[in-house]
Amino acid sequence: MIPRTSVPWTLSGRYAPERLLLQNDECDLYLAYPHGGDSTAVTLRVYRPGLSADPALLERVAGLITVEPYTTRLIDYDHAKATWLVQEFLPLGSLRDLMNFMNRGPFHEERSREVVAAVTRCLDGWQNTLGHEVGDFGPEDLLVRQTDPLVLALGHHRAAQWAALPGGSPWPVAPETLEGVRGAPAAWWTLGVVAHELLTGRPAVFEPGDAAVDLGAAGREGWEPLLAGLLTVDPAARWGAAEVRSWLAGAAPDVGAVRRYAPVEFAGRSHATPTALAIDLTARPGAAESWLRDGGRNRLATWLDREVRDERFDRGWLDKAEPVAVAAFAAAFTAGLRPRYRGMAIDAEGLLDLARGGSSGHHAVADAVAAGALAHAARHRCSHPRCPEGTAGGCARLLGVEAEVPVVMAEVRAVLDRLYDIVGPVSAGTWERGVAAAVELCLVPQAARAQRWRLRAESLHPLRRAAIGRVTWWSEQRRKALKGNAGEVETRAAIVSVLLLTSSADEAGRQLAEESREEFRRRRQELTGQGRSVLVRAGRTVESLWFELRLRYPAIRAAVTRVLVERSESGLSRGQAGWRHARARWQSRYGRWRLDRAERRRVGR
Repeated sequence: MIPRTSVPWTLSGRYAPERLLLQNDECDLYLAYPHGGDSTAVTLRVYRPGLSADPALLERVAGLITVEPYTTRLIDYDHAKATWLVQEFLPLGSLRDLMNFMNRGPFHEERSREVVAAVTRCLDGWQNTLGHEVGDFGPEDLLVRQTDPLVLALGHHRAAQWAALPGGSPWPVAPETLEGVRGAPAAWWTLGVVAHELLTGRPAVFEPGDAAVDLGAAGREGWEPLLAGLLTVDPAARWGAAEVRSWLAGAAPDVGAVRRYAPVEFAGRSHATPTALAIDLTARPGAAESWLRDGGRNRLATWLDREVRDERFDRGWLDKAEPVAVAAFAAAFTAGLRPRYRGMAIDAEGLLDLARGGSSGHHAVADAVAAGALAHAARHRCSHPRCPEGTAGGCARLLGVEAEVPVVMAEVRAVLDRLYDIVGPVSAGTWERGVAAAVELCLVPQAARAQRWRLRAESLHPLRRAAIGRVTWWSEQRRKALKGNAGEVETRAAIVSVLLLTSSADEAGRQLAEESREEFRRRRQELTGQGRSVLVRAGRTVESLWFELRLRYPAIRAAVTRVLVERSESGLSRGQAGWRHARARWQSRYGRWRLDRAERRRVGR
């Protein structure tokens, strides 16, 4: 049993995963059974985080009233958070399993034709029933519904983000996929690769940028037209359902002629197509810049005008800097590949990695932004679900960086110019670090929260707070960075300004703190000197008073003694007189009391 934690909780509560059927970089596929005793097996397809199938396509498939043989029934799905699908389980395996079984034995003409016919019916059925072009697919995506007659059903709804970029498969992708073009012709190219493997046991050999597929001895009698028609590099001349059915019926539809150009030489290599040249120019940026400087511009323009006669590339870009010219050329002919600038990936993910890297990454980001290379990178097909599908210049995230970062850095430059007399010039490395920070803030809005947390954490440090808190101009920028709306240009500019000015503000704060300490020490010394002079004067006064006291002590003592004696004598005489007066008063009162008592006794008798 598969642990319930392997699938979203919304599924684990309804289905019990039995075993893992398939696991790749796009999704996990489980065999499961519903809870409650139902024995009907289903498949649970759980996409990787950030990947999701086309919601409009899922709605059309889920809304089918009748069961279509070329579509696996979609029981349930959700793409709100984690994208998952619940589909019917077809136990007969996939087209890949059938091809592996057939390749183990001798070539079977009739069975191989049946496979080609079944794939044709499946692809054409999807187009007619759902109005959906399958595009690139693999043998693992087609499931066997029944074997007699052979019926195939498309079971894998590829994630829109995954299907946008070629690679990850040993099979050669359709040439137009490298150019960023998707559509029905790519599915018929894949059918040609299937037919080639049925005949030879291996996929066709096709290097990106080749003018044609080297079929060699792959074609058996009668199969050469099918391979040549399906593996045509030009999607407009490639066979479709009508030509394949005609071939199956025994006819011989026309095969488009292979258009070949006189090759162009670049650094010792010949390239027959613009796609091949663009891939090589991107892979060897140093040699590409040297080649363009040494006359490659004229040779490339002449080759495009006279041989290729393709107007997708604006020749005016050849007058720009060599790295920009290479980026523009790659965007015109390899829009399906990852964009690069001087050898470094500059799609949204690659740009973010560079911005979060060291000084070399910061330099690359600043160079790409200043040169305008992001406008060309945005023309490449991206893997973001919210970016418009199939439009030129469609990566909204890169277009946002191209539009916002120069505005943010202009605000930062205004702040630095205003504080130039205080902080002085900013080094190139520091400025590039600021550009990288602005790019990260644009690509990941949550990065503003991390920067704000860092600012608040630094303010809690007592030493840092005591030093840098004295700098008023830095405190003003910090307040804007912490209080403003993270989505506004002014706030992002304040965050970048604080990031660039922190070291200068820290140094200025330490200088102010040192000056304050020096002032305190000076004032303390001054007060100490003043206190000492007061003590000296007080000591001298006390000394003079003591000298005078010692000189006049005998006279003072005699005078004090005389005063005390006089006061004691006068006090004694006054005391005696008072005592006599009091005694006479008490004697008088006592005599009257005795007379009164004698009178009361006499009257009482």
